[in-house]
Parts: sequence; structure tokens; C-alpha cells
Amino acid sequence: ANKAQQNILASVLETANFKINDAGEILSKAESGEKLTLDDFISITEKNGGNVTDATKMFLDYKKRIYGTR
Repeated sequence: ANKAQQNILASVLETANFKINDAGEILSKAESGEKLTLDDFISITEKNGGNVTDATKMFLDYKKRIYGTR
């Protein structure tokens, strides 16, 4: 399950044009099975020149891929 979460996260980040090398911390968190939060996405987005709106879109895309549409 942790590997699947990490793969989904990597896919979301790639879709948002993030370089995977810039996302090591959040990918490690996903790999270890920790729950990712909006704050995690805000942090990585801001480090890469994005804003809260960009982070929210990525987070919602991530949740949709992880949990499906609910």
C-alpha cells in the first residue's frame, strides 16, 4: 500500500510539472505510509514557486486518486 501511495503521489507531482528530485521529503513520507496533508502539498508547492491554490489542486487530485470519488 505504501508503494502504491508513493506511485500515485509521483504521478500527481509529474502531472503538476514537479521534478521528482525536488519532492524527496514528501515522497519519503508517502513511502513510509504516513498520511499526507494539505500542508505537505503547500510546503512543496511554495518551495517550487507555486501558491496555495496550486497546492490545493494537487492535494485534491492526490486524494481523488488515492480514495476515488467519494
